[in-house]
Parts: sequence; structure tokens; C-alpha cells
Amino acid sequence: MDFKTFLTISVLFCGVQRQSIEATTTTASSCGFNAVATSTSQPITSPNYPNNYPNNADCTWTITASDGMRVQLNLIRFSTERSYDYLIILSGVTQLAKLSGSYSNRIYLSNGKSLTLRFTSDSLFNMPGFNATFIEYQYIVTTPKATLLCGYDAVATSTRQPITSPYYPNNYPNNADCTWTITASDGMRVQLNLIRFSTETSYDYLTISSDGTQLARNSGTYLNRIYTSIGNTLTLRFTSDRSVTRTGFNATFVVV
Repeated sequence: MDFKTFLTISVLFCGVQRQSIEATTTTASSCGFNAVATSTSQPITSPNYPNNYPNNADCTWTITASDGMRVQLNLIRFSTERSYDYLIILSGVTQLAKLSGSYSNRIYLSNGKSLTLRFTSDSLFNMPGFNATFIEYQYIVTTPKATLLCGYDAVATSTRQPITSPYYPNNYPNNADCTWTITASDGMRVQLNLIRFSTETSYDYLTISSDGTQLARNSGTYLNRIYTSIGNTLTLRFTSDRSVTRTGFNATFVVV
């Protein structure tokens, strides 16, 4: 028997073996729950996590926020048998994701006030599954899309003050649009120390401007950059698109 014939027989045997096991394994797993999202992050995991999930699992979680609020899911770690075991994420009738394989640090936002997760596994081979958290957040409804409520006005002093993207050091959400305006006393300037910066390159941006002049438009990954206002005001605007998020930025500001 040549090698090609042997390989073909082996592949066919494995396929028959898998079908045979699937046909004789019928035990199912009961899991899932209904939960209310609050301003405190709450955990949600596949059955038995961090140990492997069982075969034939079929779990549904429904997470609901208060009226006028939405649900954010932070998928920290995800590992399933690719193309056989799935996590489906729904908001109403809209499917936000159907995941299988390995992922980390993904964020999903509900369209309305509820988010549904359904996790299914087949009759053989299992892995750790997923570890996630969920939290309630507020949107300001605008046209044509919703925008995350974030940003503020601040006064720079001789004491360094922190400023970060939403949810840092966790990933920022999709569709963020945040503006911070930092003002120093007359005759003084604002210095921004951008300590860490990580966004989806060419899609999510931090724009830094002063007195109508753009000082920087950052996207990608940077460390330890310093920007100083032209006058006594510095403005930061952070925007993200509707898919793929990173940790964002961590910075401080001070008067100089």
C-alpha cells in the first residue's frame, strides 16, 4: 500500500470514528441563567471553567439592563473546538457574533437593553471555553447611531491628574466618541503625558488639538509621548469604529 492510499484510508477511518462516537453519546448539560446588568462588572463563564466544558452543552444566558441602558460584554478568554463548539451572541434578533476557535479581549455591545449568549458543544472533544464579564452602560441616543457618554472638562493644576479612554485598562467600547477639554490658568499651558496608547490602527483615533491647531492624530501603539498646548487649553477627542477594540490610552496632565 502506498502512502497516499494509507493516508486516504486513515482520514476516512477518523471520520467514521467521529460519527460513531457522536451517534452513541447523548448526555446533555444544563446551564445558563438570566441576569441583570449593573454598574458593577459581573462574571460569566462556560460550564466548569477554567476546566473543560462538557460534551453536548446547550447553555443560554439572557442579560438585561435598566430602561435606557445597554449591556457590554467583555470576552476575556475564549477557546473551543473550532467549527464544532460555538458561542453565539445576540442582541434582540440581531446576531452580533458566532465564535469558534481561540480569541481574547473582545467587546460586544447590545443594540437595546438585552444581550443573549448561547453556548453549544458537540459530542466529543472539549476545551476550557470562555471567561467573560458584563456590565451596564449608558448611551446617548443620536442620529444615525448611538454614542458612548464619556469625556469631561477639567482644570490643569501643578498636581498630575489621570485621564484614560473608557474602561481602561479593559478594552474601550465600539462607537465611542469622547471629548476632554483641559484648561490652565491664563499665561500657563497644559502638558499631556501619554503613557500608554493602543488602538486599532487606522480605525480608532485620539486627536489632540490646541487653539484650533491639531497637534497629533494617534492610532496604533505608542509609549511615553508628551504634548504641550499652544495656549492655555488642550482638547482630546477619542473615537472608535463599530468593530475591534484595544485597551486605549492611559495619560496624565499637568500645568506648565
